[in-house]
Amino acid sequence: MEWVEAMKVIFLDIDGVLITLKNTLSGAANTENEQDDRNIFDEAAVANLNRLLEETGARLVVTSSLRLRHSISQIILILEAGGVVHPPVIGVTPFVIDNKNNSGQRGREILMWLSENSYVDDYVVVDDCGPEELSDIPPERIIHTNYQDGFGSDEVYRQAVSALMAEV
Repeated sequence: MEWVEAMKVIFLDIDGVLITLKNTLSGAANTENEQDDRNIFDEAAVANLNRLLEETGARLVVTSSLRLRHSISQIILILEAGGVVHPPVIGVTPFVIDNKNNSGQRGREILMWLSENSYVDDYVVVDDCGPEELSDIPPERIIHTNYQDGFGSDEVYRQAVSALMAEV
């Protein structure tokens, strides 16, 4: 049996985390031109993500709806164009439809991914979705952002570092 080193994972949404209302309203975002991805991403949010990745050694699993339209290699290119340094994307979550409200259930999708990847020893979910979408996830694992500032605030950055570096 091959030994796999345990790792830390950040389940990453993109809208409301790296793409923010503040950035969009400032005129920096140009969503009509997909080739100009750097302007779509909020600089402070990307800087915080880069710091978090460097400080914790975590890997990324993308939960964003981008995973439905793009391959992992395309998502990596989009993140790089947005300023994420060597995005350590190791996967995407599956997509589960909830027949009651015809939407994905992000918490269940994350738990499904974790059940298939037992080498993960610690994780956080960085997302702006409502609590009902993440109701299956322990609250201490959720780093909730808002669409205004995304992951650009020092407070959410500190929460993410604390959650990933905590001794469980």
